[in-house]
Amino acid sequence: MRRLCGEGDGRTVEQTGEFLKTHWPAIRQGLLQGTYRPSPVRRVGIAKPGGGIRQLGIPTVVDRLIQQALLQVLQPLIAAIGCSKGSGAVTGGCG
Repeated sequence: MRRLCGEGDGRTVEQTGEFLKTHWPAIRQGLLQGTYRPSPVRRVGIAKPGGGIRQLGIPTVVDRLIQQALLQVLQPLIAAIGCSKGSGAVTGGCG
């Protein structure tokens, strides 16, 4: 069975691993220099229960990996700022 890692780029889990082995240094450099640009998302229409279509954007696996890594690093920092300013809106509550 061909297990796709993500619909945005169509790579399998194995293919994504091989891609990152080769391309990660350039991706990392782009992130550190602020020049990295994510790939365009793939648009998919999902039917709404009441009729109509809701557009869903599916990022590539590499872009989703970067998003998740940034979230894990930044979320504790944002939570600390939100709590120190008395606002729990960012994290859903403080303490």
